[in-house]
Amino acid sequence: LNQIRRLCGTVIWVDAGTNRQMGPTAQVVGAYEVAMTSGQLGSRDRSDGPNVKARFLGWEIAEPRGDTPHMLATVGPVRVQFTVEVNEPLRNAMHGIALYDGQRQLIWGTAVNNLCLESGIQQLTHELSALPLRPTVYSWRVSLYDEQGMVDDWECVPEMVVASEPMTHWKDEWAGFLNIGSCFSVSVEKRNSQ
Repeated sequence: LNQIRRLCGTVIWVDAGTNRQMGPTAQVVGAYEVAMTSGQLGSRDRSDGPNVKARFLGWEIAEPRGDTPHMLATVGPVRVQFTVEVNEPLRNAMHGIALYDGQRQLIWGTAVNNLCLESGIQQLTHELSALPLRPTVYSWRVSLYDEQGMVDDWECVPEMVVASEPMTHWKDEWAGFLNIGSCFSVSVEKRNSQ
C-alpha cells in the first residue's frame, strides 16, 4: 500500500465489483486500511462486573478532526483522546500510553502519575506537537493503575491509520518510521583564485 501511495495521485477502491471510493490516494488507501483493520482485531472480552473500578471505552483523534476519527492525515500537531468510565474514584492513579507500529515495535510511550479521577466518564487527552509518522497502520495501548495495581489495560481498537502524503524514501526498507519533509539543494563552492 505504501508503494501505491508513492506511485499514484488518485486511486479507486473496488470492492466486490463495486466502486467503493475514488479520490486522493492518501484518503482512499487510509479508508481501505481502516476498513480492513477495524474488523480484524475485535474488542477483547471486558468485564462489566461490580468490581471493575474503571475501564477504557474508546479513543479518537480529537484534532485535527477528519471524516474518520481514527485516521490521521497530517504530520502536524495532534490531540488524541481516550475515554474511560470510572466506576469508583481513583487516587494516585497512573495512566500509561504507548504507540506501536504494525510489527509491534514501540514508537513512543509516556506515563502520567498522581492522577485523581472521580466517578463518571472521563477524557484522558494527549496533545502532541507533531506525529510525523509514515503512512501505514499503528496501534495504541493505554493502561490505568491505582495503588492496588492494574485497573485496566487496553489494546485500542480500531487501529490508527496514518494517511498523510509520504515524504520518505520510495523503498520501504529505507523509509524508516518518520514522515518528515526535507529540502535538498546543490551548490558550487566558489574558490578564491590567486
